[in-house]
Formats: sequence, structure tokens, C-alpha cells
Amino acid sequence: MPPAKTLRDAYNAANPTEPLSPGDPRYVDCTDVRGDEDTVRKMFRIISFSDKPTHQLFTGHRGCGKSTELLRLKERLEGDKFYVVYFAADEDLDANDLTYTDLLLSVARRVIAQTSNDEINLGDALKTVETWFAEVVYEQSEWKRAEQELTS
Repeated sequence: MPPAKTLRDAYNAANPTEPLSPGDPRYVDCTDVRGDEDTVRKMFRIISFSDKPTHQLFTGHRGCGKSTELLRLKERLEGDKFYVVYFAADEDLDANDLTYTDLLLSVARRVIAQTSNDEINLGDALKTVETWFAEVVYEQSEWKRAEQELTS
């Protein structure tokens, strides 16, 4: 690709709406200016060293590189024999109208799709998820019924 000659060329060459793949030559390590250790290394260590499942919250402004860093983490985890399901949540969900059940259903759907595609049998693990969702849906319908009775 020839060097950009205008700001428009640079913008389009960078394509800031697309995350960079691991190893992309356009990646710039900004650890020094962030004032912290390498985020991917830190998250990898937390996940890989723990004997129990961990929960990580990784936040930042739109376009700051979260997806790029998560793709780097995915590559590192897969290199250490972890099975990673990565997807862009905004492909499935509307951030302006989001509930936790929407998010969890999206995650479950993506896990099922990827494991099925990779011919991995989840066995009884899906029954636990199915039971939990059934309970949540039942509770929500009971709340709606109670609200309707109160307003009548």
C-alpha cells in the first residue's frame, strides 16, 4: 500500500473502525503512555494463573483499541491452549437498548455456534444455562403479571 498523501488517505488506510489483527504492522504499543503494564500481559497472567474462573472488565472509549487488545489476548490465550470465543457484541446487540439477559443470550448463542462449528460437545453444560434462562424468563413474566394486576 502506498503511503498516505492526505488526511483522508491516512484515515482510510488506518480504517479506525476495524480492530487490528495480532501482528499487524500498524499496531503501536502504547503501554508507556498509559502508565501501566501491558494490559494483555496482565490479563493473560490473571486468567492463566488462576485455578478458578476469573471475570475481567475491560472498558474504554469507542475507538481506543479495546478490540485490538482483546484480539491480542485471544491469540495469546489460544497459544496457551485456552478455547476462546470472540465476537463483537455490537453485531448482535443494540447498546442503546440492552439488558443483561440480551447479553447473556448473545454470549450463549455465540458459544453454542462456535463449539458446534468446531465439533465440540458441551453435553450437560447447556442444560444448566437453559434452566437458568427459563427461571429468568419465568421471573420476568411473573413481575410483568404482578405489575399489570397492580395497575388494574
